[in-house]
Amino acid sequence: MEKYIGKSVYKGTAIGPVSVLKKKDSLVKRIHIDNTAEELKRLDAAKERTMTQLGQLYEKALQEVGEVNAAIFEVHQMMCTYRLPRYCMAYSMIPCLSSALEV
Repeated sequence: MEKYIGKSVYKGTAIGPVSVLKKKDSLVKRIHIDNTAEELKRLDAAKERTMTQLGQLYEKALQEVGEVNAAIFEVHQMMCTYRLPRYCMAYSMIPCLSSALEV
């Protein structure tokens, strides 16, 4: 018999097959970029595609789930337009949003 210890998603006793979520360790590889102008162009193009896709998702969600629930896509668009400090990109954008508003 195998015994699993961890955080349960169900408060109680369950009988049946077990699904175990295992996190993969990922390594972020840093590389040197010689042509920064080209990389910045790629970044700008990716931001534009992201904004377009988020706009489309907002319109679709607006029709399907209403304005309140579709607003999450507007928030994501706002997050894409903030000029976040470099350290925010490396960790998490959420704690840095308040400082991003001051930039």
